[in-house]
Amino acid sequence: LGNQAEHGLVEIRLANGGSGFIDASRLASGDRSDARRAYCAYNAGLPPGNGELLGRHGDGTARIMIRNQARQPAVVRLRDASGSAVATVFIAPGGDAAIDNLPDAPYRPDFAVGELWSRACNGFTAGMRARRFAFLAAPSNLSPLVIPSDLSAAPASIDIADAAFERE
Repeated sequence: LGNQAEHGLVEIRLANGGSGFIDASRLASGDRSDARRAYCAYNAGLPPGNGELLGRHGDGTARIMIRNQARQPAVVRLRDASGSAVATVFIAPGGDAAIDNLPDAPYRPDFAVGELWSRACNGFTAGMRARRFAFLAAPSNLSPLVIPSDLSAAPASIDIADAAFERE
């Protein structure tokens, strides 16, 4: 909208119709996905620890053990039959984790591998690859759930968009 060169500011229009000022030195060319990735990396927060629950909804008596055989960190998100995330856990490369006190219901696991987990964006900021297992199963049939180091290995999983993984 305008440039205040004497102050080094650029006036911009905000999504709500108002205006604001940004330090001109912070502006750069690029596309929306590059800007989002930079935001996610800058606001990543502390790295999660192995087995750290990043989110959970619901309570029960079921338990699922998960093993990450990938060479990168993994985040596993258990989704119920409606597609809602019930539990999300971070697993270090070669690590194991248990999710306790889950509702005893069938789940469809999603997982993502990558580098630098962003708590602000619910995704990896570098090299993220998200997959979904092609089945819905009871916790007793999922445990132990193995995240393969070769992402094409059985059980069958399919690629999903990063945004599909990141949604709760």
